[in-house]
Amino acid sequence: MQYLLCNITASANADIAFIYMKKTSPYLPGIVLLICFIIAAISIYQDYGQSYDEFAQRQIGLVSYRYIFEGDKELDTFVDRDHGVGFELPLLMLEKPLGITDTRDITLMRHIVTHLFALICLFTGYLLALKMTGNRWIACFAYIMLVMHPRLYAHTYFNTKDIPSMAINMVALWAAYNTFLTKRRMWYIVTGIACGYAISIRLMNILILCPLLSFFIIDVFANRSIPKKKLIAGTIMFLIAACITTYACWPTLWTHPIDSLISSFKSLSKFRWNDDVLLAGKTINATKLPWYYIPLWFTITMPELWLLTGIAGIVMALLSVIKQPIGSFIHLQQRNYLLWGFYLFVPVIMVVALHSILYDDWRHLYFIYPSFVMLASVALAKLAATKWWRWYQVAFFLQVGYLLFFMYKYHPYQQVYFNHLVSHQKDELMKNYELDYWASSYKDGLEWILQDTDAEKISINHEWIIEQNANMLTPEKRNRFIYSRNKDTVDYFIQHFCTRPYKHPREKAVYEIEVLNSPILRVAKLK
Repeated sequence: MQYLLCNITASANADIAFIYMKKTSPYLPGIVLLICFIIAAISIYQDYGQSYDEFAQRQIGLVSYRYIFEGDKELDTFVDRDHGVGFELPLLMLEKPLGITDTRDITLMRHIVTHLFALICLFTGYLLALKMTGNRWIACFAYIMLVMHPRLYAHTYFNTKDIPSMAINMVALWAAYNTFLTKRRMWYIVTGIACGYAISIRLMNILILCPLLSFFIIDVFANRSIPKKKLIAGTIMFLIAACITTYACWPTLWTHPIDSLISSFKSLSKFRWNDDVLLAGKTINATKLPWYYIPLWFTITMPELWLLTGIAGIVMALLSVIKQPIGSFIHLQQRNYLLWGFYLFVPVIMVVALHSILYDDWRHLYFIYPSFVMLASVALAKLAATKWWRWYQVAFFLQVGYLLFFMYKYHPYQQVYFNHLVSHQKDELMKNYELDYWASSYKDGLEWILQDTDAEKISINHEWIIEQNANMLTPEKRNRFIYSRNKDTVDYFIQHFCTRPYKHPREKAVYEIEVLNSPILRVAKLK
């Protein structure tokens, strides 16, 4: 009897395990990828320096934090009150209870939290591709494309505005798909929350409301299988959720919300930045950018196979819509093609039409990238049904292999990635494009100086971003530096490359950090 009971128990456990695996197995590859990405992040997140905007971004969040919790009224007159704080506020709410006060500890916490937020949000890209195609390979490829874009990967640590904006937009696209599919009120609300939170991070994300609201209204009149009252209620819930989330996460809107929203949009469309950018060898003022600024940067910084797959997906989606121009607004797949196409192209058209101030490659529009990857998955779905699929898989793994090689060799400067559509010959990238515009390479440059000399005190040129990166070092190390504004009398002159040429020629350099045969940072020893 005992033997029989053991067999019955074992059989039951096996059946339960089989059912569990059957239910979870479609998600296992994505979960494994997510775990691998997290393990990699934990091992390397301390390697990245501090970027130009990190201090300013924290200050923007800090002003709103004090407004909420300390009654400080500085927000009313704060120059950057037009910047969304949807992600900065949670970072402050995490920082304060933890009692973190040292700049290094604060920055490291921000880096790992920002990266984990991106990884988890982008995992919805796996879920969306899986639900859309039913193919785990395609879902894995989509997730890898979202995470392993070298430039964006580095940004996921130190860019707390463009990356959270991109990541939450992926969540919004996933939620929208589920809303179109199920028409359940819960998904209307989730979609509204995702859109509202995206707006509270970057105001331009308000654009996603236009196609979504249009589709929901079309459903009210075109869908005959679901009661109109239910669809109207869902649409209203979507709007309410979006408005409440935006309002709650952006204290600037708490007084005069409509006026504040309009003034913020006007301010950001003509942002207060009047400096030069380096584009294709030409120094151009940011107020006079050519129309191709975003398309060019997008093209030359995209991994080659990602670019080709995305273009193929765009063409296939367009042909599918052309075949059913009216039905595309109703049918699930084509409707999503329209949504992704809208959110990929309309922001680009808008910044060109409005002559918006742009700089630092295409980072202000990183939020369009999930739409590009989802359109790429359209091509993947078509390829998977052909004899060419195996060849594409080989090409995909070769592309991933090259990207892993690049990201390992040039760690932690993946943000300086360029594909092979531009020359990687000696100094060619430096002559034509901005390189480490975030200046995060200063951290490693300062580390090198500390190892180069035994002097108790080291005089270096003063720039606030240099000092911020020195604060990423231990107190013992950072205290060895003395900053001087007299750049000709210092022991070492350290400079990153963005737009303007190096002050000291290569002949005076004692150390350079190179990426793709161009120096992104130079150290000259003057004494």
